[in-house]
Amino acid sequence: MGNLFATILGVVVGIPIAIELSRRQQALENAITEARKNKEESQRREKILSLIRSELAVNRNDLKERTKNIQTGGKREVHVNTLHDEMWEAFSDGGELHYINDPELLALIAGAYYEIQTIIHLERSFMEAIHFPGMKIKQDKYPQDYYLEYLSATDPVCLEAIDIAIKRIDSQIGTVENECAI
Repeated sequence: MGNLFATILGVVVGIPIAIELSRRQQALENAITEARKNKEESQRREKILSLIRSELAVNRNDLKERTKNIQTGGKREVHVNTLHDEMWEAFSDGGELHYINDPELLALIAGAYYEIQTIIHLERSFMEAIHFPGMKIKQDKYPQDYYLEYLSATDPVCLEAIDIAIKRIDSQIGTVENECAI
């Protein structure tokens, strides 16, 4: 009878304690896994933003270089090497942008790349107008002169969009770095 009572008492007390210990251990493992996942996502987000920021900075520098002659009365330069949008294309096509969970930041970056893609299109059209003139019609200026005007009008808008996006990325990267330190 004593053994039966001890067994029943062991079952009544021991099983709930074992279940509770198992539940706490599982919760701890889940918390560790979640923290690891959040850290990896945060690092991935920071890397993506850093790469996009680098590409935007290169585009900004290239665009400033092309437009520096305008201030002295010269013409805007058009280069065969266009501005870059490879990072944006790769990340958007690859689905990596979901790591950037700030819709306003994504809108700013997308706006900057829209302006960059507009300039890319105009520069390519300019090159086609120079090297493959096609049909000529009577007009006051050559087609490439129109493209230069379009580019000169678009450049400041693009530079402003890039600057705004870079500033916002810098503030986000700073936020990410602070979050990782916690």
